[in-house]
Amino acid sequence: MSIEAANALVSGGYEIQRVTIETQPETKVRIDLRSDRGSAAVVLHGVVNLEVRQQFSNWPFLLQFYDISDRQLEGLAVAVNDGQENQIRCQCASVDVQIG
Repeated sequence: MSIEAANALVSGGYEIQRVTIETQPETKVRIDLRSDRGSAAVVLHGVVNLEVRQQFSNWPFLLQFYDISDRQLEGLAVAVNDGQENQIRCQCASVDVQIG
């Protein structure tokens, strides 16, 4: 699980370029990012309770990732939200970060 790596991307000046949602064989959300430094992606595995509201162009990557593994929610270890923006939130089993 790469919660720390995902949270570190917030300070990198990334903007969300694309959000892709797959539902088979598991629900997975891929968030493609771009900045002056290059590209990156955050992949959320085993996603539940996904809420995505109105998306704006040049949407800044402000997502925060929280370890919720101690809450004993079956199969869930990470909570994701963008704070006060309330544009996206969910819970998931794990997070992967891909740079480049």
